[in-house]
Amino acid sequence: MKLACVLFLFCLAIQSSSAQYDALRRLGGGLGDNGPGGGNNASVKALSIVLPTSLPTRDPYREMPDGTEVSLTPMFQAYAEAEKANSLGYPPAPIPPREGQMGQAVYQHNQRQWEQQRSKIDVQKQSAAVGWAQYSGYIVGGRVLSIRSDGLLLSRAGQSEPIFLKNYPGQESVVDGCSIQCVAFIAGRYRYTAVSRAAKTVIAYDYGKPVPKTDRTKPLPPLEKE
Repeated sequence: MKLACVLFLFCLAIQSSSAQYDALRRLGGGLGDNGPGGGNNASVKALSIVLPTSLPTRDPYREMPDGTEVSLTPMFQAYAEAEKANSLGYPPAPIPPREGQMGQAVYQHNQRQWEQQRSKIDVQKQSAAVGWAQYSGYIVGGRVLSIRSDGLLLSRAGQSEPIFLKNYPGQESVVDGCSIQCVAFIAGRYRYTAVSRAAKTVIAYDYGKPVPKTDRTKPLPPLEKE
């Protein structure tokens, strides 16, 4: 009778321990697929690179304001690498053995491999982020505030001052309030008189002149950090 009671209590303890273990896995308590520290590592991303929803690819060869003919290919490649890196997530973490189970050495080996995979993904994302940062400043966009004979005044979300864009193709079909996004080059400053009759000076951008690819075409240079 005593032996039966001991066996019953032993089985009850094992069931309780198993239930606690499974509960911890569901709650993300640092066990199972969630890995150390909790969270679903299968979907966690080490770094989120801010990208436009789509990349303007019209007129891939342009003449810049200084007369240099460039190819936008390096920018397209940097965008593709950043987009690919953004899709990367950490693999599921290895499941640690339960108390009393064998396999601790195997788990530690798998844990080290998992950490190496995470580190590799982090490096890929950081490299792609740096690559895209060199070209992201060429993306110009906003909502049309005013259509002028020499270009467009655009308002940008979160910015108090508008920008000016000249040589935008198809300007004759643009209407007030529509959104524009394109690749353009910094072209100094633009001065105009606002409705309030106040003189305004804003940053100017130039879409550039579309040209065919020739032996004079150079890769689009990365933008220097300000």
